[in-house]
Amino acid sequence: MFRSSFSVTSEKVISEREVSSRSKSRKDKCILNARRLSDQPPAFEETHPQVSITKDSKKTWEMYEDGIRKLRSDPATSISYFQKQYFRSRKTNDNLAMHLAWSGVVESILFEGKDYRSLDFWIDQYDAIAKFSGDVDLAASILTKASLFNSLVLRRPDDPILPKFADKIAKGLQVWNDLIQVPLLANRLMRYYVWTGNVESAAIIAGIVRHRLERNDYDPDSTACLYASIAMYSWFNGNPEDCYDGIKKGLAVTRRSGDAEWVYQLNIHGAYAALYERNTDKLEYFLKNINSMDFHGGRIDHCHYHLLATWAAVLGNKFNLAFEHGNAGVALARELGAPLLEGFCHLGVMQMHLEEDKEIFQIDQQRLQNMAARSGSQLLQHLVTLVDTQVFLRQGKIKQAVSKLRGALKFAKKNEHQGLPWWTERSLIHLCEVAIQEGVEKTFVYSLIQKHHLVTTRTDIDDWPYYLKIFTLGRFTVLKQDVPLSFDRKPQRKPLDLLKILIAKGGRDVNVSHICEVMWPDAEGDAAYHSFETTVYRLRKLIGLDQAISIKSGCISLDNRYCWVDTWAFERLHTEIETELARQTKAPKTKELIRLVEKSFSIYHGHFLATHQTDYWSISIRERVKSKFIRQLVAAGQFLESRKEWGHAILCYQKGIELDELIEEFYQHLMVCYGKLGRVAEALVVYRQCKRILFIILGVAPSNETELLLEKIKNKTI
Repeated sequence: MFRSSFSVTSEKVISEREVSSRSKSRKDKCILNARRLSDQPPAFEETHPQVSITKDSKKTWEMYEDGIRKLRSDPATSISYFQKQYFRSRKTNDNLAMHLAWSGVVESILFEGKDYRSLDFWIDQYDAIAKFSGDVDLAASILTKASLFNSLVLRRPDDPILPKFADKIAKGLQVWNDLIQVPLLANRLMRYYVWTGNVESAAIIAGIVRHRLERNDYDPDSTACLYASIAMYSWFNGNPEDCYDGIKKGLAVTRRSGDAEWVYQLNIHGAYAALYERNTDKLEYFLKNINSMDFHGGRIDHCHYHLLATWAAVLGNKFNLAFEHGNAGVALARELGAPLLEGFCHLGVMQMHLEEDKEIFQIDQQRLQNMAARSGSQLLQHLVTLVDTQVFLRQGKIKQAVSKLRGALKFAKKNEHQGLPWWTERSLIHLCEVAIQEGVEKTFVYSLIQKHHLVTTRTDIDDWPYYLKIFTLGRFTVLKQDVPLSFDRKPQRKPLDLLKILIAKGGRDVNVSHICEVMWPDAEGDAAYHSFETTVYRLRKLIGLDQAISIKSGCISLDNRYCWVDTWAFERLHTEIETELARQTKAPKTKELIRLVEKSFSIYHGHFLATHQTDYWSISIRERVKSKFIRQLVAAGQFLESRKEWGHAILCYQKGIELDELIEEFYQHLMVCYGKLGRVAEALVVYRQCKRILFIILGVAPSNETELLLEKIKNKTI
């Protein structure tokens, strides 16, 4: 979505001294030497004569050079100049001049970046010169084809000729020998493949570009162009670190060339990499750099800045700012006449509305779908499908949403799309939650979750792929990527004790000094802290992921992006059950409550770190969680009794007795449930169990309430 002027000349037309003197200008670097091709023909079907320099052709190339010089300072004058040359050459049937003038007009319009709608006439004019292409040298033919390709991408991205045309040019990149314009043409191809979602073809171009970089024989501008292509491919392929590396190397080259255009493009790719990572600091840095530059490319550069700023504002929940940038981007893209760019700008506006939970009108949704259909971009169509999925989910149309999601994820899996800078974390999490629940492309979704470190707050998703799962209720087990931690020799007691104490203290923002007091009570401050650092190092090594444990401002935390802890899950679930019970009188949802209770049973296998009963640091959390669970069982059981869900109520009370057999209330409710079902014998068994336990452990008999309840059950009056 960037503009770059593209020009080719023969080295026999311009002397080395002239080329050297012009190399100081960034556009002069685009006046390139077309050398002889290797024995293998290029990937164009037609053949072209060898470059044969005559007096007339030399003048024609010089005419082209004059126009390019005007382009750098005044694109409008350049457009007028090349238009006159084009119509003059048509009258004189000068094929070479016709080709060069046509390319000059198109490149001038592209470089000016103000109104691509004027390209329509010149795209149609290409047919008039194409039939004479066999009579011009290869340099001129490549030049016109490169100009046609870029004008179609920006103005008519759905043209059916584009995919085959792009593949043909891409094959040509592999056989053209020392055409210095190859870097810019590769950059255009990379841009096309990235924005249309063709990962495989983009990877091929990246391979060619890396091979060219290894040669290390290009001028600074061309080298910066090659690094810009690598940076673009890297964020698109989900490798932000490779992108930043390419940006660093590219910027180092531009310091020698002073080419502002490649500085601009490298910063653009840095912004996309930061969006992919959701790194707000880096994103702000790159956007600040972009905004500080002069927008030489007219509307297209302004438009692209607003596009990035829209997604940045959405990411930061600055919806008013996102609204301003989004609408500015859409308006500029529409004025520019760039359908693909307009589609992505409109996508940003729609995503902003989704994040702000605003209503999505059908007319806007249909407009975006039409834009995607006309964009020629599978990537945009894929992203619009995800928008449709979210809209259907909002409307409660689950079947339609799952159908859309299945198609979108199938496409993403096929094309290995894991770099998604256009999507917020909240939206990605929601879509992944639905995909896992509905069993849609779960393996791919798992890789997406792990790639982006997505965290769900829902407790009804059993198989979210956390890197680390820690179980403390009724047992102590640590699973690393669903495999129990293994030890080379004996278990590492100290690191595991640190992990247990950290969880007992809440697991997040625990003061390091408190940890040291518990683990090394007799050690002095510095010695205790040194032991703490050593133990943290050993624990991180044991886990195999440093990011899972963070230390900041004197506090230590488990990162919930990587770690799942059963006590955390229980606390969230307990809150959900309390909320559900509180609203039952207004909107009873018995099935939902039963689901939540059954889920809590699957988490609460026993009391917190039961083997550490005597450790004072474990008592508080153990009693707190135990008390919550018992209250939850009683409240849920009583509600289920009121709904005559006797079987599910029985499960609640049986679970309560398993956890604390001295709570007589559980026996009483259990007897009532069996009595209501007419299962008197089982009610009597429960009574005898209660009587035996109370006598053996406490030396007391059941209460009068229990005895009275027994009589009612025997008489079947309950």
